[in-house]
Amino acid sequence: MSNYFSYFPNVYVGVEEANGKFGYRLTKNIFRRVYLDAKLEKYITAFESFYLTDDMRPEMVANIMYGQPELDWLVLVTNNITDPYTQWPKSTNDLNEYINNKYEDPDLIHHWETNKIELPDGTILLEEGIEVNESYRVTMPDGTVRSKQESIFPITNAEYETNLNEKKRVISLPSPGIVDIIVEKFRDLVQYLPHPEIDLHGNKKSPNSTTSKYFNDKSYKTDRRTSAIGQAVTSFDYGPTVASLSASSATTSTSATTSGTSTSISIDGNTSSTGGSGGY
Repeated sequence: MSNYFSYFPNVYVGVEEANGKFGYRLTKNIFRRVYLDAKLEKYITAFESFYLTDDMRPEMVANIMYGQPELDWLVLVTNNITDPYTQWPKSTNDLNEYINNKYEDPDLIHHWETNKIELPDGTILLEEGIEVNESYRVTMPDGTVRSKQESIFPITNAEYETNLNEKKRVISLPSPGIVDIIVEKFRDLVQYLPHPEIDLHGNKKSPNSTTSKYFNDKSYKTDRRTSAIGQAVTSFDYGPTVASLSASSATTSTSATTSGTSTSISIDGNTSSTGGSGGY
């Protein structure tokens, strides 16, 4: 993942020095993120399905697909995985341990799902696997009501968690032929747009304020624009925090002192953006 952060721009973060005065520290702007939007379905031929076996890690997938384990971040970004601990499938042993720790009795019923009901002419009256209440019964076109056993079936706690984990095993990956395009677009997307707070080296530096230190105190509550004594407060603006390889956008807020907007881009090169703090 170290290769992933090499693409990110720098930002000056306000810090309090030992003498009580404020200064700056240059660091990577980790609040910027890129995700792949579902609107890229029209490029489905450029992506391939990949089944994750037990104990397979992102760098292993990247090495198998592209011969470059350092592209592990691309595997995660392509599937909008921001937390590998919960969004990446667990191994069989880890899953069993997780189920036993979470549930007092893994074999108890978690919920009920519908059976597949098909009419004599082949028409599907009811799809299988729809979650319903235990009291649900299927009413046929002639008014007859199917029994509980015919209408629904139980899903245990263990089956529920196993099904969720199994769904995570199937991921989508860009074909090797378009990897360079996506990486290049990612590189461009996380960079800053022209702005007065960007210096000649491409680093971002927002005006500092002595009142900003109070925003790091979780017990201190104040409005973002005014301090407790009514003085103006300048928060640190880290710029756009979310970017999408698509044509959609969203606004995110990381804390009282960090804010930004999203920029979007599609593989065919069309771009759009929304304004926000700092105007970019």
